[in-house]
Amino acid sequence: MSFSVSPQPTEMETNQFIDEHGAFVKNTGTSTDDEPAKTSGDTKTEEQTEGMDSNLEGDLSIDDLVKLVTEEGELLMIKHKEIEKMTDKVLHSYAEMMLQNFAKSLLDVEDYLGRDSSVVKDSFSKIDVSKDTTGAMPLLKTLLKVFRKSRIENFDPMNEQFDPHRHYVVFEIPDGSKPPSTVVAIRKSGYMLYG
Repeated sequence: MSFSVSPQPTEMETNQFIDEHGAFVKNTGTSTDDEPAKTSGDTKTEEQTEGMDSNLEGDLSIDDLVKLVTEEGELLMIKHKEIEKMTDKVLHSYAEMMLQNFAKSLLDVEDYLGRDSSVVKDSFSKIDVSKDTTGAMPLLKTLLKVFRKSRIENFDPMNEQFDPHRHYVVFEIPDGSKPPSTVVAIRKSGYMLYG
C-alpha cells in the first residue's frame, strides 16, 4: 500500500487542458504530442483555424485593452453620478409633494379652528381670553407656530392687484375709489408654502 502527498488527478482532469488562447479544451485522446487536442464539438478546418490565428494577432494589445477598460469605467462613473442626481431630484420632488399634500390637509383644520375661535370670542366676551388655556385658541396658536416653522405663510391680499396664480375670484365689485382688478374683500385667507 502506498500513499501520495499530492492529490492524484482525476480522469476528468487528465483529459482537459487550457490551450494557448486561454480556452478550456477537452482531450479526446485522439491527439498526439505534435497535434493539439480537439474539443469534442470542434469541426473547424485548418483554414478556419489559421484565419482565427491571424485575427487574434490583429486584436487589441494589453495596453489597448487596459485603456478601453479605463474609458468604460469612467463612462460608468459618469452614468452612476447622473443616476444619483436624478434619484436625488426625484426624491426631493416626492418629499415636496408630500409636504404640500400635508399642508393642504392642515389648512382645513386651521380654517375650522379659526371659525370656532371667532364664535367663542363673540359668544363669551365676558371671559378673559388671555387667561384661557383650553379650547380652540391655544390650539390655533400652536398650529400657526407649526405653519411658520414649516414655512407655510399666511398672506393677506387686501388692496393688492389681482394675481390669478395666488388669488381665487368669487365675485367682482365695482368700486370707483380703487384701481381695477384690486382685491377689496377676502372670503378665506390664503397660504403659501415656502413663501
